[in-house]
Amino acid sequence: MTENHQQQEQPHAIVLDGKATSERIQQHELAPACAAFLQQHGRRVGLAVVVVGARKDSATYVRMKQRACTAVSIESWKVHIPLPDALEAGEDGTGERMQQQRAVVQEILDTIQKLNARDDVDGIIVQLPLPSFCDEDAILATIAPAKDVDGLHPESHAVLFQYATKRAARKDANRSLEESGPSFNIPCTPAGCIELLDSYDVPIEGKRVVVLGRSQIVGLPVSLLCLHRNATITICHSRTEDLKARVREADILIAAIGRANFVRGDWIKPGATVIDVGINPVDDVSKKAGYRLVGDVNYEEASKVAHAITPVPGGVGPMTVTMLLRNTVQSAYRRKKTVGA
Repeated sequence: MTENHQQQEQPHAIVLDGKATSERIQQHELAPACAAFLQQHGRRVGLAVVVVGARKDSATYVRMKQRACTAVSIESWKVHIPLPDALEAGEDGTGERMQQQRAVVQEILDTIQKLNARDDVDGIIVQLPLPSFCDEDAILATIAPAKDVDGLHPESHAVLFQYATKRAARKDANRSLEESGPSFNIPCTPAGCIELLDSYDVPIEGKRVVVLGRSQIVGLPVSLLCLHRNATITICHSRTEDLKARVREADILIAAIGRANFVRGDWIKPGATVIDVGINPVDDVSKKAGYRLVGDVNYEEASKVAHAITPVPGGVGPMTVTMLLRNTVQSAYRRKKTVGA
């Protein structure tokens, strides 16, 4: 364990504290980098967030991202595209409704193109999920790859695949932010998982990593990142046979399936490291909101078996936001270096 993360002997697993790790990265890496950018280029690093409709969960996530931007002096803009009342209510399809849908999609595309052209915008994200009538892949592909700070553009996926096939070089902690890391934006949640493992000196090379989930946002990219770090990867999904046995092989388990408390303690290999990406609401009358958040792994059971585990909330979630900020800052430096924006 690093000096920052030494903990007292305890019967349960070491808690991989994403909140504390995120705060350290923001304070010691990102805030100084943003201050240096302002001094060198006369403007702040800029992030634009496109929000479609009025989902309460999306509004909450956007507020979190904007607060984090403020903490490191990134300028952020929320661009809200409202939905007509009929679309917001999800009424049955009519000719008028289909016309409204096309108009909303066109407004999203036009908004992204305008942000692509703005020199003061270094990063663009579209808050997901989008309404069901939107083609998310087509919309994300409209973002200029240089400003794709969520790492979800098809070109980003392609470069990540190429990157994963190259053996990882020795880490150099002394490189500047402008020079460190790959020359493209890694999807934020997978990047946060790897950063958290590194922060706690959890070795990846040579280990068996089992990933639950195969989404383009988490499962596949985190598998590629672990492959780049010379791990042996098993990707599990809904059709995997004898899932419990596969999970029990893991030195590092990364769970990203969106099912509350799905992985039980007796699935976990003793001494394994558990990265729980899931954020699932479960009823809890003792809470003011009437629910609490849990992960895909039964924390109480797994923490008695695992060597280390992420909490939910407070684990991967804060790391995802911080990796978004890092991607935005790196994009700003790369843009200045390549096009003099």
